[in-house]
Parts: sequence; C-alpha cells; structure tokens
Amino acid sequence: MILKLYLHIGEFIPSWIDNVKQLETARKQGIPWLNARSETLLTSKMFRDAALNRRCLVLASHFYEWRHYKPEGAKKEIAYPYAIEVVDADYFYMAGIYNSYTNPDTGKILTSFAIITGPGNELMETVHSKKKRQPTILTEDLAWKWIMEELEEPEIKQIASYQLPSEYMTAYTIKKDFKTAADPLEPFEYEDLPPLDIAV
Repeated sequence: MILKLYLHIGEFIPSWIDNVKQLETARKQGIPWLNARSETLLTSKMFRDAALNRRCLVLASHFYEWRHYKPEGAKKEIAYPYAIEVVDADYFYMAGIYNSYTNPDTGKILTSFAIITGPGNELMETVHSKKKRQPTILTEDLAWKWIMEELEEPEIKQIASYQLPSEYMTAYTIKKDFKTAADPLEPFEYEDLPPLDIAV
C-alpha cells in the first residue's frame, strides 16, 4: 500500500453541495461539518458513503477544547482553553473521512474532511465539560486497519467507536488568546480554576 500525505480543508463538504451558493447557505445555517459522530456515522446520509469508501487519518500533535467552570462568586460559567496531547507522542492519528468537491465556477477540486468523534473518557468529560466528547484517537494498529480498503460495516463501527483511555492523554490550560499567540501551547495557570480532579 502507498500512503500519501495531503493538506485538506478542515470541514466536510457533502456530495449534495452543487455550487458555491449552496455551500455558503449551508455554512450560514451552521451545519456541523468538521466532526462526524461515531454513533451515527453509518446511518448519516451525509457521512455514510465516505465512511464506507473514503476513510483517512488526520495527524495532529495536539488539539484544543474549552472547559466551562463557574468560579466562586462568579455569576456565570467561564470558558478556559486546554491543550490536549497524547502522552509520549510527537503526533497521533485521528480517524477521519474525506470527500472531494469541484467548484463549478473555477473547476478547482477541493478535498475536505471530517474528524470522527465519540463520547469522552474521564479526562475529556471534565475538560470538554459541555459536550463531553473527544476525537477518535487510534492506536497505530487501529490506524492501519482504518485505512484498509476492505472493511465490513461492523469493523468500521468498532474502530470509529474506539475511545483512547484517559491515562494515555494529558491536558493543561493555555492562554485565551492562544490562536494569535506566538506560542499557542505555552502553559498558563488561572487562579480561579481548580486543577482537573481525575484518577489517571
């Protein structure tokens, strides 16, 4: 098997999008295309065909999530950003699916993708406190299986539903302006935020 590395657009453009106007309208409606839920991956009209025929791996060194917490004396919850990494790993594999879209005006072909997500482990339930979910981070063996061409539906569902345990992940707070910071991964402590209380 020959593996290729591509730079894709970080949103999944479904096959029923025929033109740019449709794409812009769907974006305004807030259709969630970046993530595909493992629970409905094979029953979703948007994602099923890609799950069966166009699976990929999304490589990352970390990802970000927001923990919502109400400090003592505060009137409402405050969102605190976390960087999440896999322990002792320079990068890791997330299960993904992809699709190609041809712009009818320019003829340019765009390859887009979605990341598979599932219920969060103990760590991610605390960090991603609103939705309590996490990306489907795969072991190396599962990653190879995921991109094999011939997988039966039960195997696809099983791999897509894999949950990396808390003990293989680490999370720490970062600055709220991390998206524009020179070092977005620089650790930053918040005095009004208690540490994560989980057993790993």
